[in-house]
Amino acid sequence: MNNTTNLTLVKGQYSAEEAKEILMDLFHSKISFHEVKNFSSNERFGKNHDHSIKRMSELRESIEVFSKLIALAEKDNKTFTIESTVTITMG
Repeated sequence: MNNTTNLTLVKGQYSAEEAKEILMDLFHSKISFHEVKNFSSNERFGKNHDHSIKRMSELRESIEVFSKLIALAEKDNKTFTIESTVTITMG
C-alpha cells in the first residue's frame, strides 16, 4: 500500500470575498487548533507548546499578507485562483 496520499483541499477560481471566506476560515481553524493544544499543554505540564506558539505566529503573519492581497483584489475587482493539496504520509 502506498504510504503517501494527496488530497485536493481547495481548487478553483474565486471572487475576493469567496477567497477571503475560504482561506480565513482555514487560517482561523488552524489557529484555534493550536490555541487548544497550547492551553492543554499549559494545563497538563505547566508550559507552552512551543510548536503551537510558533505556528500561531506564522499563521497570523500569513493572515496579514493575505489581507493585503484581498484589499488589492477588492480595489481592482480581481479574482483568485486557489489550489491547495494536502499530502499525507504514513510513517
